[in-house]
Parts: sequence; C-alpha cells; structure tokens
Amino acid sequence: MEKKFPSIELKTPRLILKRHHVSESHIMGQAVRKNYARFLLIFPWVHEHYGSDDALKFIENSLIQWDRAEMFDFSIYNQQMEYLGNVGVHTIRWEHGRAEIGYWIKQEFEGQGHVTEAVYALIQELFSMGFNRIEIRCDPENERSKKIPERLGMQLEGHFHEHVFQQGAYRDTLVYALLRRDQGKMSWHV
Repeated sequence: MEKKFPSIELKTPRLILKRHHVSESHIMGQAVRKNYARFLLIFPWVHEHYGSDDALKFIENSLIQWDRAEMFDFSIYNQQMEYLGNVGVHTIRWEHGRAEIGYWIKQEFEGQGHVTEAVYALIQELFSMGFNRIEIRCDPENERSKKIPERLGMQLEGHFHEHVFQQGAYRDTLVYALLRRDQGKMSWHV
C-alpha cells in the first residue's frame, strides 16, 4: 500500500478532529493531569505530575511521526471548540494495509457518543486512504472503551491473556477489527 496522509482536519456533525498543534500543550497537559487516576491503568505514559511540558513533547513527537507517516494523532473538539481528548492512528503497517486506533476523552465528556463519532470518522478516512484493516485494542475491564468498537460493529477477534504489564500487574487485551469489505456493516448514530 502506498503511504498517504489523512486530512489534517476531519469534521463530523458534532466534532472537529484536528492534527495536534504545539499551542495545545497546556490544555492537553491539564486534561491528562485531571484524569490521571482514570488513565493510570490504561496508559503506560501517564504519571502523577504529567503537565504541559510532557504534552508538548508528545505533540512534537506526534508531529514528527505524522510527517513520516508513522502515526496520525488528532485533538477532538466539539462545535464550541472545547478540547475533549485525543483520537489517533498508530501501529501503522503500510505493507499490510493495517492500522490501530486509540483514543481517550476527558471524564466530563464521557457517555455522550463523542469517541464513537470521532472513531467512526477516522475509520472512514482510513478506508478512503486505502487501508484494509483497522484494529482497536483495549483492556477488557475498561467497559466504556470496549463499547466503542462494539457500537461500530467491529468484530472481537481475540482476547490476549496477561498481554501487557502495567502498574505492577499483567493485564489482558481485547482485539477488535473491521475490514474494508465489511465497512458497510459499520453503524453509528448521533
């Protein structure tokens, strides 16, 4: 598969997904720090004092990886331009037409369908770029996270036991996938 780049801005009925910008480091750092307890068991990069400097390093790295077509990470905004969280494409395997999507959202915006809407838009963009397979991996104990691929009609393909070591314990991983040929089965409603 030929390397391509997604649009730097994707719009949905309620959201705007924008390629990160260094000016977002303060709001991103605040969001991660405020959601530290929730993120601790999910993301290995989270630490108690995560702040603007950490977010700036992440953004700078994500922009470099974007330019190399290694990762495409977006900030999620609502129509009022409130920062909600992130959604991104990583573990890209161009030679196989495969990529993985990851996401997180601030707690006060959970349960409103924003992540499902953002992931739906990103999957559509990836299929239009020529990807054949999109995966989402999550901890089976993260009920909200696993509902995203389930709502979108993605197939649960695997349950990897003691797959990752985080916060002093081995944790399981669920793998969901959607193939381009099954894109018509994908559903989502506001």
